[in-house]
Parts: sequence; C-alpha cells; structure tokens
Amino acid sequence: MTIDLITRAHDHVGNTAIADQHGTYSYRRLLQDSARVAARLLGGRPDLEEARVAFLARPSFEYVAMQW
Repeated sequence: MTIDLITRAHDHVGNTAIADQHGTYSYRRLLQDSARVAARLLGGRPDLEEARVAFLARPSFEYVAMQW
C-alpha cells in the first residue's frame, strides 16, 4: 500500500517540511524519522494488523514524524 502524501514527499526531500521552535526540518529528515518510528512499532513484523497505536506529543516535528 502506498500513501500518496509519503510518495510526494520523496519528490521534495531537500525542501523544508516543518518549522518549529527548535528549527527547520526537511522532508528527507521527516521521511527518515517517520521510518524509524514505523520500524520500532512494527518490531520486525510486516503489518500491525490494525492494532491500535496511541501517542502523546507536543506540537512539534516529532509529533508529525510519529503521525506519518
């Protein structure tokens, strides 16, 4: 399954994706960090099989990386 938003982000890896109180972050960084979050959640499994996931974070780059 491909998510259009993620696919399009690959076309803009050098552009700024997020600007928050700590700095600016590129789409490249967002894709990398969100992939790390996904890998941790999956724990080697191919799919979460609709398991529920909850996260709590302040509005920030980290919030977006977790959401992606």
